[in-house]
Amino acid sequence: MKIKLLFFLPLLLMGCLPQTNRPEAATYAKDMHTTYLQYFGAYYAQEGLPQVVCALDCYSDGLKLTMKGVIEGSGTNLYISDIFLPAEFASSPGATMLPEGEYVADSSGLPMTFLPGKAFEGQITGAYLLRIEDDQLVQYTLLTSGQMQVRYEGDTAVIHLEAVNSQKQAYTADFRGVMVFQDKSKASTHVRSIRL
Repeated sequence: MKIKLLFFLPLLLMGCLPQTNRPEAATYAKDMHTTYLQYFGAYYAQEGLPQVVCALDCYSDGLKLTMKGVIEGSGTNLYISDIFLPAEFASSPGATMLPEGEYVADSSGLPMTFLPGKAFEGQITGAYLLRIEDDQLVQYTLLTSGQMQVRYEGDTAVIHLEAVNSQKQAYTADFRGVMVFQDKSKASTHVRSIRL
């Protein structure tokens, strides 16, 4: 009887832990319903990086972003911070749309790259997924590598992401619709980070 109890005790305790970052429980939506393009301008210019920085904030059906910036509902939030674009993007007439092409997860800061997901000092940044249930964060995963294709059919953005998370699991996401543009170039900070 003791052997059975000792064997099952860790399994019982594992069931009591929060679902955050448990790869075996990963259930993330793949179809994004609403996408915000957040424009931060030449945010790193003082550090010698002239590239323009944007972020994508994507929500599956069932989630919404309130006017106060609070995520409500149940579903998946895909966030990709620090998407680097050529400096001339800031003065182009189509600066409210993410340029067409392929973007790659890379921490170089070169144009057409985005930062891979990482945990740093108790926060997550870069590319990541959040699983929200009843307005509460229940799980996250970092997207540590991948690529994203962006193209347009008129005003309709067609985005396809293929990524791998920190547990080496493949993830794909798609968005088809009109992106909502948010100018955050006057904001004091640009990276949304989630404290763990």
